[in-house]
Amino acid sequence: MPPTPAVLPTLAALARPTAYAINWTPLFAGGTVGLLLVTVSAVLPVVLSLADLTTLLRFAMVAGALGAAFLLDDPAAYGTEVVPTGRPLRWLLRVLVALPGLVIWWAALVAVTVRGAEAGVGQALPVADLTVEAAAIVALAVGLAALARRRGGTGGTGVGGVGGVGSVVAGPGLLVGLVTLYLLPARLVFFVEPDDPRWGPAHDRWAALLVVALVCLAWAAREPVRRFGPALARRISG
Repeated sequence: MPPTPAVLPTLAALARPTAYAINWTPLFAGGTVGLLLVTVSAVLPVVLSLADLTTLLRFAMVAGALGAAFLLDDPAAYGTEVVPTGRPLRWLLRVLVALPGLVIWWAALVAVTVRGAEAGVGQALPVADLTVEAAAIVALAVGLAALARRRGGTGGTGVGGVGGVGSVVAGPGLLVGLVTLYLLPARLVFFVEPDDPRWGPAHDRWAALLVVALVCLAWAAREPVRRFGPALARRISG
């Protein structure tokens, strides 16, 4: 559902301060590594197969997704939890601010890969399906960061002392999750080559993973329900 008219002015007013609050360094670093991977292969005098190009793009996706895992990091989360703007809107705005850059980055990856491919191999690249993969992997990284933020609390305590920094869980969690997907049995395979007959079913699973990651992100962004702790309950009863 699109944002209501009352929300749109709030989004516009908060866009600039949100952009300043985001730690862009990991995202730029991950994006740069991804671009370097495809650029080096494009300028070298080697002929890469369609499967090779697909693998390069997948490594580039992971590099960018590791950078995106830092999008929700907010070391000042303990203070921002009491501002009038709720957590769902703050997190949505972080994603929306970064989204245009991620789209441009992915378009650049694909353009460099296609133009640098020899013998017209790049023209056969299944860009739409690979875009679904990229979106799913980035959404998985951000979703894991959101879950870590929610589970870890806001003030620097919780699981692993996560607090407002969910990337400390999301980065390793993303790598573990992708390795797990890679090791799945053949009937549940995710990573296949473009000429593999399992390509279509595999990308149905990628699309489902994208939906699951977005649902997890939306669930984790809900405002936490405040409950009375045991000490406060005893104080009230006493």
